[in-house]
Amino acid sequence: MLLGRTANGLYWMNRYIERAE
Repeated sequence: MLLGRTANGLYWMNRYIERAE
């Protein structure tokens, strides 16, 4: 589940950055 959590984190991080822009 660690890999899934990392992938999820990256996904949300990308979304957060897109929103921040």
